[in-house]
Amino acid sequence: MVVSFDGSFEGFLTLIYESYYQKFKASKITTDKVELLLTQDIIKINSDAQKAKKVYLSMKKKFTKKGFKRVAHCFLSKKDDFYLPLYEYILLGFKDCQNLENINIQSVQKVHEIEKKVFRSLHKAYGFTRFVELDDGTMYAKVKLEFYLLPLLANHFRKRLNSCNFIIHDVEAKMVAWHKDKKLEFFNVDSFDAPPLSKDEEKFSRLWKLFFESVSIESRKNEKLQKKMLPLFYREFMTEFH
Repeated sequence: MVVSFDGSFEGFLTLIYESYYQKFKASKITTDKVELLLTQDIIKINSDAQKAKKVYLSMKKKFTKKGFKRVAHCFLSKKDDFYLPLYEYILLGFKDCQNLENINIQSVQKVHEIEKKVFRSLHKAYGFTRFVELDDGTMYAKVKLEFYLLPLLANHFRKRLNSCNFIIHDVEAKMVAWHKDKKLEFFNVDSFDAPPLSKDEEKFSRLWKLFFESVSIESRKNEKLQKKMLPLFYREFMTEFH
């Protein structure tokens, strides 16, 4: 049975709800509208906030804390191939939540692997995000994230820069996290032009580049290893590479 939904977390939880109460088993889950036209045996799920909330609260009550969080972490990957394993993982959890740690089960193993990939990418984003100071004192960072990690990344810096106003712009997801007066909000943006930099920012950027150059040892330069440890994907908005 092919099942389609709108790609949202709310829509996915609605799908779980309908699967249980309509007693169908998905063999493929998609958001591809082109595929829907070519597939005859299909169920289309419309998002329902109340149904999604019931599934959410049921998971929170039934699953272990780790297993519950893993569902959200997996969904942040925004890769189509996680829909079916995550669907099977959730259904399995409602039957026996202890099985959510059994990596001998294929869907469980897949969900665990996706979560690990998400967190590896997140930890890289922690270290590779670079802020610049705007003329009003706000700290601004432009990033390109492999997964939908802006909420986790923004919360990380909210804890560390809580007294500062900052903006993190995810150009890939076209979203902005804005932390102002200790309040964090998220906005969808098609484009975002940062205000002018502060007078001191150019000096700070030069000092950072100088530090980066001074700690490097020319005789031990290994570009292949450097690209492995710091892929080109992350360098576009890093001060030391411009």
